Amino acid sequence: MGRILWGLGLLVLMLSSARAEILTVATYNLANYTSADRMTAEGYRKDYPKPETEKQALRTVILGLNADILAVQEMGQQAYLDELRRDLKAAGLDYPYAVLLEGPDPDRHVALLARREPLAVQQHTDLAFNYRGSLEKVKRGMLEVTFRTEGGELTLFVIHLKSRLTDQPDDPLSTLRRTGEATIVRDTILRQVGDPARGCFVVLGDCNDSKRSKPLG
Repeated sequence: MGRILWGLGLLVLMLSSARAEILTVATYNLANYTSADRMTAEGYRKDYPKPETEKQALRTVILGLNADILAVQEMGQQAYLDELRRDLKAAGLDYPYAVLLEGPDPDRHVALLARREPLAVQQHTDLAFNYRGSLEKVKRGMLEVTFRTEGGELTLFVIHLKSRLTDQPDDPLSTLRRTGEATIVRDTILRQVGDPARGCFVVLGDCNDSKRSKPLG
C-alpha cells in the first residue's frame, strides 16, 4: 500500500514475507548543501559554501535517523553528494549506493542514499504542466528508485515541490504552481504503480505545504 512521507521524517516499514523484514526510510531537506548566497558572521556573501557548523548539525541528525534509505532535498552537484557520503562514512554511517537527480533547477537537486543496491532507477526530469497559460516543468523533477526486499519490490518516489516564494501576484505563496507540480507527480506515480491499493511504494520529500492544503489534498 502507498505511503506519503514529507518534511523531516522517518518511516519504519515491516515488509511481509516468510520472515518479516524491517526497513527504515527517511527524508531530510539539507537546506542548500551547495554554494549559495548566505548571511555569514562576516556579512552577506555570494556563492558561499555551506558552513561546517551547519554540515556538522545535519550529519548529527542523519546519524540519529540511521535510516537504511535516506532521501534528501536541496543537494548540490555530485561533488557535494560525494562529500556528504564521505563525511557520514567517517562518522560510522556508510551509504555505498547513491543517486543524484539533476532536474530543471540547476542549483538544488533531490538525491537518495542507500545501504542496499537499487534494483532500478528512473529519473523524471521532463514532467510538465500548464501554469498561467504555458507549460512549466516540475522544478526539481522526481526520482523513482525501486529496491528488492524479502516482501517484494518497494518503489520510492522522491520529490521537492515548489517553495512558497514567488514574484507572481496572481499566485500568492505559489499555491497554483505547487498544485500543478503535485498533480502531474500524482498522475505519473499512478501510471507507474497501477492500483495504489496494491502497489508497494512511498512518496517522500519536501512538499512545502501542509497535509490539508490544496497541493496535498
